[in-house]
Amino acid sequence: MKLFLVIPFFLLFPFILSAQQSLPSPEIADGKLILPHTVVPKENWYSLGRMYNLNPKELAAFNQTTIEKGLSVGQRLQIPLTNDNFAQAGKPATDEVFIPLHHVVREKEGLYRIGQDHNKIPASQLRSLNNLPSDAIQPGMMLVVGHLRVKKDQSALAAAAIANKGIPVIAEPVSKPAVNAAPPAEKPAAAVPVQEVKKPVAPAVVSAPAAPATPKPTPKETAPGSEAGGFFAAIFKEQMSAGPRTAKTAMAASFKSTSGWKDRKYYALMSDIQPGTIVKYVNPSNGKYVYAKVLGELPSIRENDGIDARLSNAAMSELGLDEGKHELQLQWTKQ
Repeated sequence: MKLFLVIPFFLLFPFILSAQQSLPSPEIADGKLILPHTVVPKENWYSLGRMYNLNPKELAAFNQTTIEKGLSVGQRLQIPLTNDNFAQAGKPATDEVFIPLHHVVREKEGLYRIGQDHNKIPASQLRSLNNLPSDAIQPGMMLVVGHLRVKKDQSALAAAAIANKGIPVIAEPVSKPAVNAAPPAEKPAAAVPVQEVKKPVAPAVVSAPAAPATPKPTPKETAPGSEAGGFFAAIFKEQMSAGPRTAKTAMAASFKSTSGWKDRKYYALMSDIQPGTIVKYVNPSNGKYVYAKVLGELPSIRENDGIDARLSNAAMSELGLDEGKHELQLQWTKQ
């Protein structure tokens, strides 16, 4: 699933993606729990019925229309969450896949209120779904409030969920450019070195040949518009000069993201750090490092047991690491 677990995302997780790429948070419409969906090219009532495990006629009727009227790109629909396609307990059948649906905790929200808004699920069940040791939660946390039930051999969401083991895949966020951030430099037209043209001079009589000039080291190659470590290097330096520094060793894993491969904008999910903070992640085994912007809390799901952070897969690749768990050294300053 292409999402991103790119706030602005660093403010509270908005994404611009199609339903095939990510699942938005459940909402309440007319007292019923629904998923919002925006129609993209080539979608119709039948493909959406297979995607969300619903009868296409009933889906059209829920949206106060009929399947004969068809769909238009950009049309907003409400996907009802029913016993057929929504579960808050139990395990998937052999022909099903459970895809976690998340709720981002808002200010002054508690587990009881969140549970009441999501099919009146008990707070104890929410703790179990999210492996929470207590009822204590913080604004910005992503809580699993249930699972979308889809068919393995029918839903376009199933294959992506299986490939990513239910972990959200995050795409590049929509964000405003950072204030005082250095603008990207234009890419040079050609990478041909310019050599100094010297005028010929008359040969001089010398007793010994002049020592050859010491060649200057070749600077490390970086992507256009960024420094070593990625696009957020300059912002990291500004933040580090403005507050107390913090460092720790942490276990990290990856999440899939569309950003970073060309623009070198790296992102991370990490708890107890204010969204928008730039963190330096260092691979102690080879000295490679990246600067990644924290998008928000690390979801409290089983797949995140034993890890402190998730980095975009482009960032992990830059560090020379695979998709497993790795010990990294972190540096940042409190905002």
